[in-house]
Amino acid sequence: MSVTVAGGDGADTMEHRGELNVLCCTANIGNTLFTDISGWVPKNGATPDSVQKGGFYDLIAVGMQECVFGVSDEEVTELAGEGYGANYDDDDLLDDKPVTAPESATAASHATHRAPSPSPKSTKSQGGWGSMLMDKLDNRCTGHIDGVFQEHLGSDYVLVAQVRKMQMRLRVYAHTSVVVPKESIETSFCNTGLNMGVVRVANKGGQIIKLTACKQSTATSFCFVNTHLAAHEGRAEERDSSIRAIMDGVGIGRRQVDFSFQSCYSFWMGDMNYRTDLAPLEPDLFKGDDAKERHAAVWQRVHGLTEDMAGEDAVKAAAARTILWNADELLRGSIGMDDPDLDAPVTMNRVALHGWKTLRPMYKPTFKVVRETPHDYVEKRIPSYTDKVLWTNLAGFEDRIRPHDYASVPEFKSSDHKPVRCGFTIIPTLLPRGQETPPFALCAPDEDAMIKVAAFDLSCGDIVRDVESRDIPDPLLKFYCTLQGALEEYKVKGKKKNFLASLHKSAQKAVKHLAGSSSTPQTTWKKNDVNPVWKDEIKLMKVMLSPDLPITVLGDLHILVACLDHDDGSADDRLGTVVIRLGDIFAKPGEVFEVKDALMRNNGKVIGTFSGKFVAFHPSFTKKQNGPFDDKIATVPAK
Repeated sequence: MSVTVAGGDGADTMEHRGELNVLCCTANIGNTLFTDISGWVPKNGATPDSVQKGGFYDLIAVGMQECVFGVSDEEVTELAGEGYGANYDDDDLLDDKPVTAPESATAASHATHRAPSPSPKSTKSQGGWGSMLMDKLDNRCTGHIDGVFQEHLGSDYVLVAQVRKMQMRLRVYAHTSVVVPKESIETSFCNTGLNMGVVRVANKGGQIIKLTACKQSTATSFCFVNTHLAAHEGRAEERDSSIRAIMDGVGIGRRQVDFSFQSCYSFWMGDMNYRTDLAPLEPDLFKGDDAKERHAAVWQRVHGLTEDMAGEDAVKAAAARTILWNADELLRGSIGMDDPDLDAPVTMNRVALHGWKTLRPMYKPTFKVVRETPHDYVEKRIPSYTDKVLWTNLAGFEDRIRPHDYASVPEFKSSDHKPVRCGFTIIPTLLPRGQETPPFALCAPDEDAMIKVAAFDLSCGDIVRDVESRDIPDPLLKFYCTLQGALEEYKVKGKKKNFLASLHKSAQKAVKHLAGSSSTPQTTWKKNDVNPVWKDEIKLMKVMLSPDLPITVLGDLHILVACLDHDDGSADDRLGTVVIRLGDIFAKPGEVFEVKDALMRNNGKVIGTFSGKFVAFHPSFTKKQNGPFDDKIATVPAK
């Protein structure tokens, strides 16, 4: 697998970068002791021969839900109250008492930690009965999990980070050939479960681990999310709401930038609880007044489809798969559902996780299965693909990630869910040799040698706040780089007075104002405007990288355009984010790179559009290619 990134005088082939193999594994353990994970997690981290014969996964992320054992029902009941025993069935809990998922992070419990120790004691639980229960689990459950995974993966793997909240656990193991700098690790959680008044309980929610994996001359940022969302049929909107709350509440990286754009590659896995809903496809099944009869008819229909998809009749199997996919609450309406290439990813078009990708499952639904059977379904629940793995990547990296081995594990029989795994082969991001950990090659070179970017003709359209508010936003734009500290405002001063003089007169005032602002490039703010236009503002930025670096490095960096709601009394609120690859801006030296109506996203939801124009200059470009930077910028805005 090789990729090409344009820049400068041509293209650079990156076969020399090698590849990173990443594995995401999720399982609802069913609160039952497990000892054999061989069908779920490959022994010694080996990759399938179809991916790399004799190869191994560089990173293995494991998300577990309902992972409690070694504590008796009596002990849990004593601590937590009636109805919450160690072996309770989460999908049966509170059948008649729906839990309302929070609309925003203000209704969720969350916290963030940086550079944690992988020790199980490094992530402390909340106080009260939850804390006492987790102390018991530390002694009886965590040690068992440590032993099972360490024996299975072997001495070549190290647990580099973990998050544990009640019954949910997220772990990341790294192969010893991979360096994960401690300072790059962030962990966080957001609880969206039972409402205990002051806090939400961690029976539902999400845990996050963000880190950078370094190998040879590369360093690539990753984010892994483990979730357990609201149970029961007919509650898809609550699950959507919980996803947005988790994205907003985890607080990793820059708060001004949407969660989906915090890392080069992000993975979302878990018991997401989205169900099979045949009502839009086969409404006749739902006619009649008897709820039990309706349920029985739907169950029989779905069960028949699961049998057909596993049968020998290829035509019937394909038809059954198509119906089940389009009946899935999360998959339904996704872009690419009709692609004849069954290995091609589909893109989410739902209000939650919009733009994220997944593969269409070629296996039978993972829930609700009779324990100790491969695929006998419990008639109380409609068979569904509740357990999933999704991913997203920064702009321009679509061809650098290849999913494979998306499968369930029928032989894992102790739970009423079947575990799911998905592997990924990834082209890592490039760093200069000898620079194993970010930030790298940051410098303050001679002003004439700086890599520079200018943004102008900026606007946003149809901004919708992601949280309920009657206030019309006061939007402004801030510009960041995916490499922390690599993008600063380019302050015009001294010998650059001729540059100001040559600018279009209507832009002079704005440029003078911005030249004296903070080091983070930003525009002015527009009062009460959902369609703001910064027509006469030119934002000048310098990329704080050595001009001696190969221009290909710019293909691995991105400008993060954050649209914020200005607030005089507190921090500006995030409205949405757009990502622009620096390599695209530099792909055609001397030409304006235009972004038109790019979707802005916040917490997995589209909230408006962004448009703008960019011009860039790199000292390695010839004058013929670019002309003097000052002249180029000066002539663009003039009309």
